[in-house]
Amino acid sequence: MYDPHAALEAIDSHTLSILLFYAVAVLAGFVYFIEAIRLTISQKVYAVPLATAIFIFAHDLSFLVYYDKWFNQYGHWWCKAWWFVLLITVPLEMLLIYFVARYGRAETFPFLKQKGFTVLVILATVGLSVFWLLVKDAINDELYFVSFAVTVFSPLPFSTALMIRRQSRQGQSVLMQLTQIPQALALLAAYSFIDSYFYSPIFISFILVIVTWACVNIWLLRRLPENSPGASDLAGHGSYSQTG
Repeated sequence: MYDPHAALEAIDSHTLSILLFYAVAVLAGFVYFIEAIRLTISQKVYAVPLATAIFIFAHDLSFLVYYDKWFNQYGHWWCKAWWFVLLITVPLEMLLIYFVARYGRAETFPFLKQKGFTVLVILATVGLSVFWLLVKDAINDELYFVSFAVTVFSPLPFSTALMIRRQSRQGQSVLMQLTQIPQALALLAAYSFIDSYFYSPIFISFILVIVTWACVNIWLLRRLPENSPGASDLAGHGSYSQTG
């Protein structure tokens, strides 16, 4: 897909431009996290679908696990810097998974006891993480460039599914969807300095899919009611207060 050493040399040659574009992507990503946490706390429903939370968590945690690769094998400042950034994001992603375990039972598997639902969430986290590692290994994306772009895409289809199931804006906001657009465009701009693959038709098409899907989700959100029927029941019975 790309040569990792040549990619790191390209980063050294275009450091300022790449850092500026990446800063936009990272800032938008943190806005997404903060808005999701705010919505969950205020509405008592999870805002980030479980598959999305697990996918992003597995992506970032696996990067941290490869400490020796980044600090000893490559020893490049770019890899080291990302390792420290992801030290911040992994706890946030764990919190998002916890929110699903705490608030998700009532609207997904209300017939389960809370402990059983929590076990399912843990098993799903392990299973989807293994699946993600398989995909990551198969695409030969050594420096996580493509997989980072895929994490930007990952909330979009599952957010659409969440809107379809809830038939409301509950646990969702225009801001959350909007953050995907600057993330995608900033990555495209940054990656264009790194390797020709990232301005190939297939990668540009993928970025356009992200932008278009985010716009569609925003369009849908603006046409949905604020709360779905039974919203108070979800908020009142989706937490650990029911353990029986």
